[in-house]
Formats: sequence, structure tokens, C-alpha cells
Amino acid sequence: MAERKDIMREGIQQSKEAIENFKLQAEQAESVLEISVKWRSCVTVDRGRSQVGKHKQLTGVQANSPMIERKWIREDIAGVVSRWTGIPINKMLESDREKLLKLEDELHKRVVGQES
Repeated sequence: MAERKDIMREGIQQSKEAIENFKLQAEQAESVLEISVKWRSCVTVDRGRSQVGKHKQLTGVQANSPMIERKWIREDIAGVVSRWTGIPINKMLESDREKLLKLEDELHKRVVGQES
């Protein structure tokens, strides 16, 4: 019977030690988590400040520099599309009225034997 009590005491002691180890590990994990949360918060704040600073810097450069245009003009867009498609820029910039006025001449150049 005494032997059985000793075995039970050892089991209880081991359980207590295991519980203490788990508590210690939980405290360490909480500490690491707390540090991680603080670090993440600091990084997020720093990134936000950095982004705000960069936005202010860009806004200042755009406001003070004539080299950076905020608005695209029709000719700029037509130039880009012209380079992409190979369509001459003057064709793209023509108004519909001008295109219709030139349509008869264009047809005469392309269709042979259809003189009116």
C-alpha cells in the first residue's frame, strides 16, 4: 500500500511539474506574441508615415515641376495609340466631319474604274 502511495505521489508530482512547464511555455508564448504585436504595430505606423511622406513629396514635386503634367491632351493620347497601332496620328486626330469630307477622295484612290 505504501508503494502504491509513492507511485501516486510521483505521478501527482510529475503532473504538477508538467502543468508548471506548460504555464511557463504559455507565458513565454504570450511574451513572444506581445512583442510580435508591438513590432507589427510599429512597422505599420512607420509604413503609414513613410507612405504619407512619399505622397507629400510627390505632390510637392508635381506642383513645382512643369515637367510632370497631370492632364493628358488629345495629341498625347493619339501619339501613344499611333505608336501601338501603326495608324498615322493625323488620321486619328481628324474629326468625323473632316473624315466624311475626304471619304470620296479616299474611295477614288482605292476603287478603280468607279468614276462618277
